[in-house]
Order: sequence, then structure tokens, then C-alpha cells
Amino acid sequence: MASARRSSFVSQYVGTLPDKDRLLYLEKLVLTSGEEIPDPYSIGEADWIVEIREWPIISWPDIHGYLIDTPSLYTKEKLRAYKSLDAVNYVLCGHVQEIKYHGISPESDFCLLRSLVLPSQRQGSSSTLYDAWVCISKSQGFILTANCTCIAGLASCCSHAAAILFKLEMAARTGLITEEVACTSAQCSWKELSRKKVVPKKLKHINFSRPKKSHIRTPMKRQKAREHVG
Repeated sequence: MASARRSSFVSQYVGTLPDKDRLLYLEKLVLTSGEEIPDPYSIGEADWIVEIREWPIISWPDIHGYLIDTPSLYTKEKLRAYKSLDAVNYVLCGHVQEIKYHGISPESDFCLLRSLVLPSQRQGSSSTLYDAWVCISKSQGFILTANCTCIAGLASCCSHAAAILFKLEMAARTGLITEEVACTSAQCSWKELSRKKVVPKKLKHINFSRPKKSHIRTPMKRQKAREHVG
């Protein structure tokens, strides 16, 4: 990333930041090539689109590399426990709301994806929704940077921004991005994928034992398999 220039259009969010944090945020919006990314929080609602097939295709190595290379709470040990990550659970519990897409410009190789994310397991109208965005290469799936309105959001690697990345990865892995189906059908398919169906039962009929390990290959299992072969 290059030294920060003041963007022509900055959001109210930028105005709420202390001087040091404001500089850090503006630095995210300028590439070493000189290209300036628009402040996602300043982009009007009508300029975003909701279309799964516009999402860039990213894979587990893309996410793993970004989370490890960016100073954050994520370590190789924590990423090995893939299913225990808060970011993954946010996706599986339906806490990542509708993802909006912005292509920046026809000439730019980068795009923006933005979503509201409900933190932890709290639900209801009184819960705070964090506003997170990520910037990704359209052609290579390279994750450039991210931000969130949560307290850790300026570090570019909070669990809410990571949840958007994991949702993109899951959509790519299950073929939703490349499916030749109507937008509404793809959205419904995604909701079915992330929705947990709960059937009420009496306590005496509930099994509280730990489930057996799944034989389905998670991204980390696939990566280990490749390392073993290599």
C-alpha cells in the first residue's frame, strides 16, 4: 500500500476516527500503483449490487495467507481448528447478512464486498450490527485489505471481515458463484446452505455426546492432504 492521499469522497465514518486512525484507514485506500480505492462507506446504496455471480472466486489458501500475513489474532494453530473460529460460525449461524458488490471501475482489477455482521451469538433488534468490507482482486482472488466498524476493524483482520471471506470461500467451494441459475435461485440456495434446521425435542431425547469427526474434507484437511502428497 502507498502513502495515503485524501480521497475525494470520504465517509462520515472517517470523520469519527482520531487523526492517527484516520491516516491508517486512508492508507488502505491507496495502492502502490497509485490507484485509489473509493471509501466503501461513502458509496451510495444504489451503486452496490446483490449478485452472487459477481463475487470473486477465492479459496482457502487465499484466506489462510491473508490472515497469517496480516497482524491479527489468527495464528496457524487457530486456523487448524477451522470449525471453531468465530468467523466461520458467524457464516454457519446466518450472522453474515446480504453481501453487496461494487466493481470500482471497469479498468480496476479490484472489487469491494460489504456486509453487516451480527457479532457472537446475540440476536434480536437490539443487537449491534457491524459494517464490514473487503477488497479483493477480481481475476486472482488476492485479498488486498479489509475494514470493519467494530473496535478491532482498523487492523484489517477482525472476525467480522473474516466472516465475509469465509462466506465467499464457501460459495465458491459449493459452486454457487459459477452456477448458471437466476440470482434469486442462487440466493435461496445460499440460505439453505447456511441455515441450521432445529427441531424441538424433549431433553430425554437429546443426545449431548460429542459428534463423530466428519469425513468431509474441510479446507484445512485438503491443505494437509496436499502437503502430505508433496
